Amino acid sequence: MQSGSTMVLMVEIYSSGWPTNVKTEEEKREFCRRYKEKEHIHLDDWSRFVKNPGKRAVAKLMLNSLVVQSANQRLCSRIDELTRVHSMKCHEKALLVNRIIELKAVVAQLKSENTTMEELPLGKVCTEGGPTSK
Repeated sequence: MQSGSTMVLMVEIYSSGWPTNVKTEEEKREFCRRYKEKEHIHLDDWSRFVKNPGKRAVAKLMLNSLVVQSANQRLCSRIDELTRVHSMKCHEKALLVNRIIELKAVVAQLKSENTTMEELPLGKVCTEGGPTSK
């Protein structure tokens, strides 16, 4: 079973049609073999290689959406103790808090980004609408 992102990527590849430099049966086999070797994607249905710009654009938007969603999940931490915020620093990185959302009386969702100490804006406080200057 393939993941959703792999299936969407396959739709994008198939909807792009064959690359212009791939013409012979041998070149097509080599193209599919390289995808299988490097990306672990099996492109075995050659009849699906039909140029379809609309379908390709939708697949590309879906992939970009999945990437952004995945990146946002990594920037989100759920904490059950306010004291844990202080321990969330790592090495020379500082924690810039974008927003704290109270989920329950004892659980909060912390939206943040890692930044270096030099990048940390001074004089910022967090309000409900986001960071503002003091």
